[in-house]
Amino acid sequence: MLEKEVIDWQLYKFVIRGKRRASVLKALHKDLPKTPTQLKKQLSCWFNSSDRSLMELVKKGLVICLNSEDKTGKLYVLTETGEKIKELILKSENIQSD
Repeated sequence: MLEKEVIDWQLYKFVIRGKRRASVLKALHKDLPKTPTQLKKQLSCWFNSSDRSLMELVKKGLVICLNSEDKTGKLYVLTETGEKIKELILKSENIQSD
């Protein structure tokens, strides 16, 4: 028997309720680390806005910092849960655009 994948719908709701949070989550990958500066440039937004969203996603366990002891050049990637939520958001967007 196949096990159903468990989705935390509260986390999904948390991400999609914040446009910037969803944008930051979609810009990250689990295998390719990015710095806050790279995210800011990619999203064309103010640093404070993307940084605040990034910290909210870290608190919720959707993103992790690979080198939290460093003062600058911190690298962020999605967790497995973050990747699942990202996939759901992308699927939802594709369904809405059809």
